[in-house]
Parts: sequence; structure tokens; C-alpha cells
Amino acid sequence: MKQSIILIMACLINVCITKAQEGSIDNDQHGTFTDERDGQTYKWVEIGNQIWMAENLNFGKSNYYCYKGNIQNCETFGKLYPWKKAKKACPTSWHLPDDTEWVVLTDFLGGESIAGGKMKEIGIMQWETPNASATNSSGFTAIPGGYRDQTGYCFKLGTAAYFWSSSEADLFQLWVRSIENGISSVDRIQVNKKNSLSIRCIKDE
Repeated sequence: MKQSIILIMACLINVCITKAQEGSIDNDQHGTFTDERDGQTYKWVEIGNQIWMAENLNFGKSNYYCYKGNIQNCETFGKLYPWKKAKKACPTSWHLPDDTEWVVLTDFLGGESIAGGKMKEIGIMQWETPNASATNSSGFTAIPGGYRDQTGYCFKLGTAAYFWSSSEADLFQLWVRSIENGISSVDRIQVNKKNSLSIRCIKDE
């Protein structure tokens, strides 16, 4: 009897460790909060020791953009923000993640080469096929809002997500994370500050 109990406990511990290693979430690691500025409610998820918004930010009435000017795209994918606005767009007690905070996230999910699949919303309702390796086991629920370039043209809706960081790569560019429909990775790239991208806020420590 004692051996059976020990065996069951060992199996349960092993399952918990495996879930932690895979970046999976439990029911007590997610919830919602309301942005007091406009009353919008957002989902959040705890991934490792970080708490992230599990939806793209959709705050602001001016100097922010909907993909191709379509308000419905803002409702579905959130707004696209130029970096000057992105720096101050997150609600109280939340902030725009820096490059190191993105690294912590992707490292927890097993590294950049596979983290994208664990972060992408499953299915092809938002993502265009093939939505490679998408499991959303992290609960991050990345969706492909595309981007707006500095001339006003929009690209990649349905095929790529681009998220700002607060870390500058040089005078004109910042470090950004991109996730695409055809691959499982998260790419760390440099993007011009004048482009407009999606925002995922991270909770203040």
C-alpha cells in the first residue's frame, strides 16, 4: 500500500515538473483585469515568474492605428502603436517589456527556436494556414496583427505578430519580437522606431 502511494506521488510530481518545463499553465495562473482608463477588460497569464497580458493592447483614440484603418481590426487584433506612443501606452502597474524580459519569457518556454509555437493561438481563425507548431501551451495567445510602416502602408495581417520592446538597438531601431504562421520560432529582430506594432504589456514586479 505504501509503495503504491509513493508511486502515485512520484507520478504526480513528474507531471508537474513536465508541465513547468513545457511552459504550460494551470487554472490559477490566469485571469482578467480592467484598464481603468477606458474600462476595457484584458486577459492575463502567468508564465514562469512573469505576468503578461494575454491579449494585444487596444487603448487610445489618437495617434494609434487600426490595420488599414479598419476599426474591426483593432477590436480583433488590438491597435498598432508607433514607439513614442508605445512607451507610455500600458496601464498603471503594467509596462512595455524590455529586451531582457522577452528573453526571460522565451528561455522559460524552451528557447527562441520553439517558443513561438507555444505562444501562438491555435487554429486558423486568426492565423493563416499552416500556423506551424501552434499549441498555445503558455497561454500567451499571440495573434497576427501585422504592422504599419512609417509611410502608412500595412503588412502581414494574419501571417505575423510583431511586439515592441522598450530596448533600443541603435538610434533609429528597437529590439522587437516577431512570430510567423509558417514557423515555430520567436525571432529577435530590429525594427525602425517609426513603424507601428502591437503591444503586450507585462506586470510590474
